[in-house]
Amino acid sequence: TFVALAPREPNPYDSLGDGHLLAGEAARAVDSYSRALTIDPTYHASRNGRAWSLAALGRYDEAIAETPTIQSFRAFILARAGRYNDAAKAMAISIQEAVRNEDVSEQTWLLFASSTLAIEQEEYQRALDDIQSAQGILAGVPEERRRVAVRLANLLSGVAQLGAGRIDIARNYLDAERRLGEPAGEVERWWSKATHPSPSFPSP
Repeated sequence: TFVALAPREPNPYDSLGDGHLLAGEAARAVDSYSRALTIDPTYHASRNGRAWSLAALGRYDEAIAETPTIQSFRAFILARAGRYNDAAKAMAISIQEAVRNEDVSEQTWLLFASSTLAIEQEEYQRALDDIQSAQGILAGVPEERRRVAVRLANLLSGVAQLGAGRIDIARNYLDAERRLGEPAGEVERWWSKATHPSPSFPSP
């Protein structure tokens, strides 16, 4: 209906692209974002969305060529293509922008994202340094607001310590997760379950 009412506006096609992408229909998302960009080639939201959708289809060269304006998007796409050094530079730019904007939430999540890239490269100390930096930022956030981030920090820290062969230290993060009690919300539940040993696998 939005498209029918405003056929020369890029926004409805961009929103349609978001819907397709979230529904797992990346190819249809590319088509919708492309329609938006045909109307307005400077519509950055659709360029970012099309880059993300192309990456979801494994078309990394095309995704990178989109030059997404959100550097964290660019970082992950570059990482998926194996260009980790370029990804690290893009992620560093994103973190610097968040610092300049005094965006505490963005800084925190970007540091966690940076740590996941470090874990992929088996650079476990770098991952732990990123997590520690994020936790330092979280120290000034009210407890209720930081619970989700704390659960993710436990998960990533445990994975990094396991990767480094420090099993006993990794267990400490499992204990810390248990002390947080029942998770609230779907995201907390997912990370909590990811931190706990699965019944299908023996604990370390």
